[in-house]
Amino acid sequence: PMTYTLGYWETRGLAAPIRIAFALAEKPLNEEMYQVERVDDKWVSNWTGVYNEMQSSNSHPFPNLPYLKFPDGKTTIVQSNAILRHVAREFNLYGDNSVAMARVDEVLEQINDMRVE
Repeated sequence: PMTYTLGYWETRGLAAPIRIAFALAEKPLNEEMYQVERVDDKWVSNWTGVYNEMQSSNSHPFPNLPYLKFPDGKTTIVQSNAILRHVAREFNLYGDNSVAMARVDEVLEQINDMRVE
């Protein structure tokens, strides 16, 4: 089956709604989890190498977490709301007309507003 891969920190955070969308759509999702730890008075992360690789290979102009790798192995998108909108469109969770889609957008933006306040 065609399986997407979600990359994020080893926590719920911004990836939680994406995981929920995949569950609602009953679609499989692989995950790549990243951690931060203190080593010899320095913070280190297994994300750093992936970030550097994405940046140096020009595989994405904005390397960031969360990211969603497509099943084709060539496409990656970042930014939680962009990922959510893609998943919603891809799995028919976005609504069947422009008004329904606008309502979904309203909810996403309201949640974002509450998160940043």
